[in-house]
Amino acid sequence: PPDEVWIGATMSYWWESARDLVGRLRRRWGPKMPLILLGGIYPSIAPEHAAQYVQPDIVVAGEVAAANDLWPDLSLYETPPSYAIITPARGCPFNCAHCAQLTINGGQRRVRYRPAADILAEMHDAQDRYGIKDFAFYADFLLWDHERNFQPLLEALVAETKAPSSQRRFYRLYAPEGFDTRFLSQSQKLVDLLKASNFQKMYLPCESIDDSYLAQLNRRHVNLRNFVDAVHMCERAGFSLRHMEVNSFVLYGLPGERIDDVVKSIMFVSEMVGSIIPMLFSPVPSTALYRQYLPYFQERGWDRDLHMLNGKLYPFLSMNEGSVNDYVDLQRLMYALNAHYRSRSFQLFGDTMVAQAFRSNMRNGFEGFVQEFKPAIAGNENASQPD
Repeated sequence: PPDEVWIGATMSYWWESARDLVGRLRRRWGPKMPLILLGGIYPSIAPEHAAQYVQPDIVVAGEVAAANDLWPDLSLYETPPSYAIITPARGCPFNCAHCAQLTINGGQRRVRYRPAADILAEMHDAQDRYGIKDFAFYADFLLWDHERNFQPLLEALVAETKAPSSQRRFYRLYAPEGFDTRFLSQSQKLVDLLKASNFQKMYLPCESIDDSYLAQLNRRHVNLRNFVDAVHMCERAGFSLRHMEVNSFVLYGLPGERIDDVVKSIMFVSEMVGSIIPMLFSPVPSTALYRQYLPYFQERGWDRDLHMLNGKLYPFLSMNEGSVNDYVDLQRLMYALNAHYRSRSFQLFGDTMVAQAFRSNMRNGFEGFVQEFKPAIAGNENASQPD
C-alpha cells in the first residue's frame, strides 16, 4: 500500500462519501493501513465534524500554500480529460452571509491572482500535451482588479487567435461560477474581450430582484441595476439573449423568503436573458447565516447530519411559506420558461400577439372559466381509473 492517501472532500452535505471511503480503505488494507489525510472545502469549514465523524488520521483545514499555484497533473488520468479547470485566483474581498470563502481563505479578504503568463503557460501545456481546447475558470472572484489581472490574460488569448497560422491557437472558454455583475457592468471593453476570447456562455448572478433582501445577505456591493446593465453589455458584445448564451442564477430556498418574491425574480430573469439556472440554497457551516440558524439545526440534529442541509431537502421549509410541491413548482416554472423552440425561449413580456394574449388572459377572468371545468376534469380522471 502507499504511505499516505490524500482525500479531497468538497460539499459538506456530501460528507458521508468521505466517511465511507475512509472505511473502505481501512477494510482493504487492515493493519498495513497507510496514513489517511482529509482535505478540501468540507474539512476546512467543519474540521471538528470531519475529525469526529469521518475519522481520518489527519484533518487538513485550510490551504496547502505550497500547492496553491501548482498545475494539475493531467498525466495521472487513465484517459486524458477533454477539458481543463484553471484556478487563476483565490480569495474574495467580500463576506456574504451565505458564503464560506472567508473561512476557506484563512480569514483573509484578499484576492491573490496568479500572473497571466503562468496561467497562459498552463493552458499551452494542456493543449500541447493533451489537445485540450475547453478551459473552465474557477475562482472566488474572477474579476477583481481585472484591468491588471484577468484582462491581460484575455488580451493574450485574443492575440493568439489572430497569430500567424503556425502559432495560432483556438480555445473555448467558460466561467461556470459566473461573473460579478458590479464589476462586469463597469467595462464594455471587458465584456467585448470575453466575447473576442471565445467565452461560450455568460453566467450572471441575479439571485433576487429585491436589493433589500440581498442586503440582508451582506451582498450590498451588487444590485439589480448592475445585473441589467451587464445583460445589455453582453448583448452589445455579441452574446445572444434567449439563446442560452447568457444565463442567470436565481437563488431560492433561503430562510424567510416569500414564494411570490421568488416567482417575480424568475419572471424578471426570464424576460431579461431567457435562461435561468435554478440554485437551491444549502446552508454552509462556518458562514454567518449558518451560525444565525445553528440552534434550529441543533434542535434537529443537523449540525451532525450535515447531509440534511442539502438544498434539495429544503432545510428551511418549516419556517417558509409553501410546501414541497410549491418549491418543486418553482423549478418546473423555471424549466418551462427555459424551454427552447427554434433556438429561442418564450418571452412572457414580449411584444408578439401571443405574449400579449397570454398576459391579458392572466387578468381578464379567464382563470374563472378554467376553474369551472377543473372539477369535471378531475372527476373524469378518477372515473377512468381501474378498480
